[in-house]
Amino acid sequence: MTEAETIAAQITQLDADIASGSLIVRHGDTLRQARTLAEMKQIRSDLQARLDALTTKRRRVGYLRQSGKGL
Repeated sequence: MTEAETIAAQITQLDADIASGSLIVRHGDTLRQARTLAEMKQIRSDLQARLDALTTKRRRVGYLRQSGKGL
């Protein structure tokens, strides 16, 4: 599984946990407890930013400059 797929799976699981109102999240053998719903939303936002950075293609921009009299 690639890093982007792993993060997407974590976001999906976190969305389900947020929807259920659970503050305790189990991911495999790891058990994590969030203090507040706002903290869970912040974690989701951070994961989404990481996923966006991994999947966004950068566009190369070039400039053409002409010098001379232009005759």
